[in-house]
Amino acid sequence: GGHHQYFLNTENNGDVRKDIDALCTILSSVLTENIQTAFKSYVELEQDKNIETNEEILEQCDDVFYENEEMINGILERFCKEAEI
Repeated sequence: GGHHQYFLNTENNGDVRKDIDALCTILSSVLTENIQTAFKSYVELEQDKNIETNEEILEQCDDVFYENEEMINGILERFCKEAEI
């Protein structure tokens, strides 16, 4: 599924832009740029713009995510622990 599936699922069940904005407050600049690039390509893909290019960009963004998945999980876990009351 990757980013495309995540955005599609979130869009159908909530506010994907709000989720992205929240993630951007806790992720590193590289990961923030990655998710923003992925979302831009997702929006264009949903509008049938530059289909091949946007699919390729989404795949590249997925690669960045998977290369950093352990670090991302650590960031999210620390954030959740700090948010606990």
